[in-house]
Amino acid sequence: MSRTCVIVGLDGFDPDVLANLVLFYAACGFDVSSSQVPVECDLLVIQRGMYNGQVFETRAAECHIYDYVRNGTSDLHRSFPNIGAIAVISPTAPASGKSAPATLIRSFHPVIGELWANRDARPRRPYRFVHVGHRKNNTSSDRWLEQMDRVAVSGACHMWGSGWQELSVTDTGTLHEPATLHQCQGIYRQAESAFGVMYPMQRTRTISGRAWQGPLNGCVVYSEAVVPGADIPGLIACDDFLAALDSTATRIAPADLIEAAASYWNGVNATLARELDLRYLRPAPSLVRSTYAREVFLRHLTSRTRRVLRRA
Repeated sequence: MSRTCVIVGLDGFDPDVLANLVLFYAACGFDVSSSQVPVECDLLVIQRGMYNGQVFETRAAECHIYDYVRNGTSDLHRSFPNIGAIAVISPTAPASGKSAPATLIRSFHPVIGELWANRDARPRRPYRFVHVGHRKNNTSSDRWLEQMDRVAVSGACHMWGSGWQELSVTDTGTLHEPATLHQCQGIYRQAESAFGVMYPMQRTRTISGRAWQGPLNGCVVYSEAVVPGADIPGLIACDDFLAALDSTATRIAPADLIEAAASYWNGVNATLARELDLRYLRPAPSLVRSTYAREVFLRHLTSRTRRVLRRA
C-alpha cells in the first residue's frame, strides 16, 4: 500500500511549484493529494503559508516545509507538536523565519524537467524578448521596476500581463493579456530571451518560475536577482535590462540549453531526495503527462472558460 502525501497551501498554491511537488513526491512512491488545511497522512508537505502562532494537532510521520516564498514560512515548524521529524527546505540560509528549525536543508524546491521541457520545439523563435508577468506596484522608486517600465515603453519586448497598458507604450501590439501557466510554456518556446523581475524582499533569496520554465523551453532569462552560488543554466544576472535589449552576445542554442537545464534540475531533485531520505526515480512519461494534464492544462481550461464567461 502506497504511503500518503498531502501538499498543503495554507494561503493558496503557486500552480507551477505545486505541479513540481506533486510529481516529485509521486516519483518517490507516494500517493499524493493537495489540501488547503493540514490533514492526517504519512508525509505532510507545506508548500506555502505564514506562521502567526497557530497550532495544528495533525499527525504525520514526517513534515517537509518549503521556504521558497521567503516570508517566514519556515516558522511553521513550531505549528505541529505531534510531528517529530520536520525538515525545512530553503533556497538560502538562514531560513526566513525567526526560529531556527531543527533540520534545515538548503535547496531549491524540486523542478521536474520532464514536466516543462519541450525537446521537439521548432527552432524558429519569432520573439526576441518577452516578459510574462503583471506590472508590480512601485511605491519606493525601485530601479528594477522602473527599468521594466522603460523596457515595456520601448516596444522592444512583448509583455503578457495586466498593468502594462497604463504606460505610453511605443507599440501597443507588444502588449498581451495575462497568460496561463500552460500558455507561458508556449511563449517561452517562441522566445529567444525573457526578462524576470522580482519583489525586493525576494531578490537573491529565491527564484521565480521563469528560472526553470524559460531555460527548459530553450529561452534565456535575464534577472536582476540571481541567488548567490546558484549556477542555473540559462539564468543570467543582469544589471541593466535596457542594455540587454541591445546585446549582441552569442546565445546558447535552444536545444543545448534545454538539455543543460534538464540535467541541472535532475541533479537538484536527486540531491534533495537523498537529503530527505527518499528514493527518487525519474517519473514515467505517463505520470508526467497525467500530472501536467491535471495540474497545468485543466487549470488553463478553467481559467479560459472563466475569462470567456466574464466577457459574455
